[in-house]
Amino acid sequence: MAKAGSDGWSYKTIIGIVIIFALMVVYSILSNREHNLSEKSIAVLPFINDTPGDSNKYFINGIMEEISNNLQKIEDIKVISRTAVEQYRNTTKSISEIAKELGINYIVEGTLQKYGNTFILGVQLVNAHKEIRLWTKSYEIDMKEVKEILSVQTQIAQTIASEINSHITP
Repeated sequence: MAKAGSDGWSYKTIIGIVIIFALMVVYSILSNREHNLSEKSIAVLPFINDTPGDSNKYFINGIMEEISNNLQKIEDIKVISRTAVEQYRNTTKSISEIAKELGINYIVEGTLQKYGNTFILGVQLVNAHKEIRLWTKSYEIDMKEVKEILSVQTQIAQTIASEINSHITP
């Protein structure tokens, strides 16, 4: 039988309470750490081709992939794979439903329109749970130069990463 302390508590009871308290503290720390890591989580949804026909599909998918790749280079941003987001092409689900299913906080959406040799690319960053647009920009791309397309892709990814940091980091 364990000896009782001066107030009637056994040493085993006191040790048990201390261990339970320590486990609760460790669990709380790990839960907060996991939540903080997922704060900068993003999915680049399949862009919408607003030009009739599928002739621009390769181009719009390439831009979407490059934006995703550029975001992936940023260490503290969790980017959902293209395969995982492909199921949301032509979906009727809301942004918050998609975010909940993917376990993310931000979504990048885009549209593409073609007029002759000029493409208009519209991109927006959305706080997925509140369905609030945080940033939006239109890019006019002249198809004469491939270098311009690559530059715009990198610029979009860098801008989105900056916006995520400015909206999350206190």
